[in-house]
Formats: sequence, structure tokens, C-alpha cells
Amino acid sequence: MTTIDGLRALRAVACAILAACALATTGAATPGTQDAADDVVDGSAAHADVTPAELDAAAARAYRDEDLSTAEALWREGLRSPALSSRERARWMTNLGNVAARDDRWTEAAAWFEGSLLLRPRDAATRAKMDHARAEAGWPPADRGDLASTTRRVLGAVTEDEARWIALFALLPLAVALGGEALRGGRAWRRACWIALALWLVGTMPCVYASLRPVDPVVVTAPGGAAARSEPRTSATRLERLPAGSRWERVDALGEWTKLRGSGESGGAGVREVWVPSSDVFRLRPVAGAGE
Repeated sequence: MTTIDGLRALRAVACAILAACALATTGAATPGTQDAADDVVDGSAAHADVTPAELDAAAARAYRDEDLSTAEALWREGLRSPALSSRERARWMTNLGNVAARDDRWTEAAAWFEGSLLLRPRDAATRAKMDHARAEAGWPPADRGDLASTTRRVLGAVTEDEARWIALFALLPLAVALGGEALRGGRAWRRACWIALALWLVGTMPCVYASLRPVDPVVVTAPGGAAARSEPRTSATRLERLPAGSRWERVDALGEWTKLRGSGESGGAGVREVWVPSSDVFRLRPVAGAGE
């Protein structure tokens, strides 16, 4: 294949990718529709006619008055509202982490902070709180300082919506370069096409990483870790103990049991599926369906 043929094929591929990215960006919805507090908030219609802003104000007053249980109940209930934006939802989850921390429930606090960072990954204050809570809970640090941890943190520094927009905008230089090569030709435009393609590939990395992350992530909060079994019953074969603080993907539930998929923090044993008691894990994904 000649260089010109290769560039023609590249133009066709770029056009197809551009159309696909445009559709994905305009039509994609944030995955996960479950409440992060589904398993810990009692269903109640007591505040059905109260707006999220009023719930937030009431919870803030209770928090300032040292009535932590009331503040917690109000913020938990407010998380059920689809009217909350992602930013507000993240702030409320941080507030719930603060409540748990003041009550010395460090495992729960770490989980709330971690869930908040899924929506506001560049919030330095919440990240510092999560690191402190994990240390108080006896969990290993989320960022171990190795290459794998650093790569995950860099690629995860944008939200899923932001990652899609980055991938879409990264196509613009490629479209310009391909247009210039088609209209004017020449070695300079061909070189620009390959450079723009390389830049686009880099720009798609956060989007690819976001698409590979668990849709319904959970973190193990049981102090001694969660006993993983082959089936959802206590008499089933115990396969291993999942470390406290490790993150997994929730794929199913049956009664008081939750089915997880993942490889843990190290990934050394490969991807596997196990059953654990639902009380041993905390769901990190908040209610979806609310835009920014």
C-alpha cells in the first residue's frame, strides 16, 4: 500500500471515528443507576415534598449543632433525589464522610470519600481526607506510588463525560490535517496527519480507561476483610479473603449476598468472581441520571 492509499484509509477511519465519538458524547448516559446508599438508607417518604436544597440546609444545621445522626439521615435520604447534580452529589458524599469520620467510623468515611472522588476526581481536599481515613482504618494507601498507581491516577483525573469530550476534541487536529492533506497534499501535511493521529490516540486514553472501569464499584469495608465464597451461602467453599479497602465490581446480588468480579488491588490472581456478605462491602456509585 502506498503512502497516499494509507492516508485515504486514515481519512475514512477518522471520519467513522468522529461520527461514533459524536454519537457517544451526545447520547451517552452515566452508567450505574443505583444509590450508593441503597443498602444503608431506610426508604422513607417523610421528606418527599422537600427539595434537595432544603434537605441540605437542614442537614448542615444539624451538623453544626452536633446532631450528627440527624445530619447523616438527611444527607443519606437526599442522595436518592435524581435532581442532584453530580457536583452536589459528590459534595454530599464528602459530607457523609465527614460525619462518619467524626464518629470514628473510619472505614465508612474512607468509602464515602472514595465514592465522592468518582464524581470529583481532582478534588484535592477530598483526596486528602480519603488518604487520612484509609490510614486510620488500617487500609493500604490508594496510591502506592508505583507506576501502575500513578498511571491510574493520571488517567482517572477526569470524569467519564470529560474523557469523552477530550477524545472528541482530540479529533479536531486530525480532521484539519486530513483536510489539508486532501486539498493541498505534500510531505508537510502528511507528517501533520501522523502527528495528529498520535495526539488523538493519546487523547483517547482517558476515555478508554473510563470505559474499562467498573460500572458498579464497591469497596471492601469489613475490618478483617471479606470472606469470599464460591456460592451465596455460608456453607459454600471459602476461596479467599478479600483485603479490606480493595475495590471490586458488583455484578449480582441474592438475598444478603453480593457477587463481585475483579482482581483486587494487585491483580496477581487474575479476574475472578466470588460471593461475599453484602454487609462487608460498600457501593461507591451514587444515583445517576442527574447532569452537571
